[in-house]
Formats: sequence, C-alpha cells, structure tokens
Amino acid sequence: MKKKLIFALALCLLMVLSACGQVSIEELQASVPSMAVISGSQQVRASLAGGDWTYKKSSFVADGANPLFSEQTMTDLKESSSVSAAAGEEVGMYFSVLPDAVTVTYWSADTAVEENGAVPAGETVEVSYGNDVFSFIMPVAGQDTVMVATATWSSHSDRSGTMDYYFIVTQG
Repeated sequence: MKKKLIFALALCLLMVLSACGQVSIEELQASVPSMAVISGSQQVRASLAGGDWTYKKSSFVADGANPLFSEQTMTDLKESSSVSAAAGEEVGMYFSVLPDAVTVTYWSADTAVEENGAVPAGETVEVSYGNDVFSFIMPVAGQDTVMVATATWSSHSDRSGTMDYYFIVTQG
C-alpha cells in the first residue's frame, strides 16, 4: 500500500512538473505574429496559411492549402487580403513581431494546379528591410498575383518558427 501511495504521489508530481512552462492552446495561437500588407495608402491583414510555431516551449504545426487549389479560397482571399499595386511599385509587409527573415513567392492568380495535384513552383522576388518593414517591388503587370510571404523567427528567446502568409496583389 505504501509503495502504491508513493508511486501515485510521484506520478502526480511528474504530471505537475510536466505541465510547468506549458501555455494554453489559445495563448499559443495568439502568440503567432500577424502580418499587414501595405501598398500606397492601402493596408490589409494577410491570411495566415500555416507553418510550425513554438512559444514558451509549446508547439504546433499547421498546414494550409495554397489558394490556387480552390476558387472559393481565392475569392475569400481576394475579398479579405488584397491590395492594388502596379508592376514596379513597392509593397510593404509589417509584422506584429519582427521576424529574422522573409521570403516572397508568387504565382499568377490563374495558375492551374497540375494534374497530380501539385502547385507549380512559384517565382521569388527580392525582399528588402528598412524602418521595421520588409518590402518588395511588384514584379509583374496585367494580372492578379497570389503572394506568399514566408517569415522565420529564430533569434527570439520565447518563440521560434516559420509561418506562411497569403495575400493577393491586384493590378493598380
């Protein structure tokens, strides 16, 4: 009986210690930085698409589909997360928590998914940084463009990960 009680107490202590430092799912989700897209006087919030994220030793992985897979997703994205910019104009990206690196990949909005279900490789654009804003020069003209910004956090003591943010740039 005494061995069972000691084992039960040790198990309870282990459960309490393993819960230390863990955060709630809500706090973990709220810790993911948001991203605003800025073009001229327009500003919209980019759509968080997924990635891997760790905050205070708690982690999650989420995988979002590329909007090219679904006409409805494309419509929703165009309504909620699109800005207008002509080729050669600057588009800015502001993050609520500054990432260490950002890359941007793009596709024409009418790019077809391949027969095997794969999304064709996108083109990349050079990203620069200044005044707390990452930015790029809009590379194409005459078409709506699906953009994905991939941001990486590695130098923060309480958070790390890589997240994807989708938005659409319509031709201005």
